[in-house]
Amino acid sequence: IKATSATFVKPTGQTLSRWLRRNVDGIGETLSDRLVRSKNLAKWVETSDRESLLTIHGMSDSTVDALLKSWPSAKLFEVIAFLDEHGIPAEI
Repeated sequence: IKATSATFVKPTGQTLSRWLRRNVDGIGETLSDRLVRSKNLAKWVETSDRESLLTIHGMSDSTVDALLKSWPSAKLFEVIAFLDEHGIPAEI
């Protein structure tokens, strides 16, 4: 397949932050907000770039392990992005 264009959509904002703090052990509100502000978060997780993840204040070896283990699937990212885009609370 030869693509003529591509768009990378990375869920950000409140929905992803809320999802992280509810689903990743050791990540609370402050740390989840720091994580989602990182432009490279998805890339670092998808490439298991532990060194870069550890540069985020508050991250430890155990939170990096938990984040890598619990990172949402591509389908869940689609849902998170949709909810964020439309301002729909994840609880719904």
